[in-house]
Amino acid sequence: MTTATSMLTAEDLEFLGRPLHGFLTMPGGPQPPQPRPVWFEATPAGERERSLSITGRTTVETDGAHDLASRLAARYWNLHGRADDLAAILAEDQVRVVLQPEAVHRFTF
Repeated sequence: MTTATSMLTAEDLEFLGRPLHGFLTMPGGPQPPQPRPVWFEATPAGERERSLSITGRTTVETDGAHDLASRLAARYWNLHGRADDLAAILAEDQVRVVLQPEAVHRFTF
């Protein structure tokens, strides 16, 4: 079985490790897939546009979601002003959706 990182190059992992703008699209249901924004930021001005499209199976994991939420909040928010928002998130049951890559497509514009 292929590991999650073996299909992704070092450059892919560096790209995904940066604050970027991303979308999660899930197929199924009575309507066509609808992309949903996920927490990333835009590419810096002057850098060529590029993207990764990663497809594969997902699992819903009940462990680690609060740790992930805390890390993302620290990355994207000024926690001095949003501590109550983070506390509200952590007070709720959370899950993680884990993607196991089966195909990676790279695009540069």
